[in-house]
Parts: sequence; structure tokens; C-alpha cells
Amino acid sequence: DGFKFGLGLWLATALVGTVWMVIISLIIVAITGS
Repeated sequence: DGFKFGLGLWLATALVGTVWMVIISLIIVAITGS
């Protein structure tokens, strides 16, 4: 059970990190593009 919780926490962290990378990339493109 603890392993599943740790795995879920890792997946959630990876997912949030990926979303933030995409958002930051879009912001940078928007700033440099305009």
C-alpha cells in the first residue's frame, strides 16, 4: 500500500512538473513572439 502511494505521488509530481514546463514554455514563446 505504501508503495502504491509512493508511486502515485511520483506520478502526480511528474505530471505537474510536465504541465508547468509546458505552461512556462508557452509563456516564453508568447513573450518572445510578440
